[in-house]
Amino acid sequence: MQRLNGREVVMQLITAYEEEAALYAGLEEAAADQRHLLANGQDPERLATLVERQSDLAEHIGKIEAGIAPLREYWEKVRDGARDTRVRALARTLDRLLEELVERIHAIVEIEKENSQALLTVRTTNGT
Repeated sequence: MQRLNGREVVMQLITAYEEEAALYAGLEEAAADQRHLLANGQDPERLATLVERQSDLAEHIGKIEAGIAPLREYWEKVRDGARDTRVRALARTLDRLLEELVERIHAIVEIEKENSQALLTVRTTNGT
């Protein structure tokens, strides 16, 4: 990796995490759609499509994470030593973005827990 300055690194991380935020929004939407389908009479084809979509989104997120791993490691090493006020402001923006991602991930986990429970209820009701 070429030598980057702190500003370049944090900007690239912000861009990557903004892309991830959009993908996580898609995951949350798909999970909510699954919940709706499970609660209102399941449509197996639609459920399969949603599961496939979630898998594709998760795979894309994984690729982004793998791609930014060296940047993230570098940033963790230089972050506390950043003196430039612009870099510090960008670091705060990155922190807020990461906090929002964590909150969204927790929301997705909760929806998925509800979906699992709904699926168990459907399976029990249908005797499968």
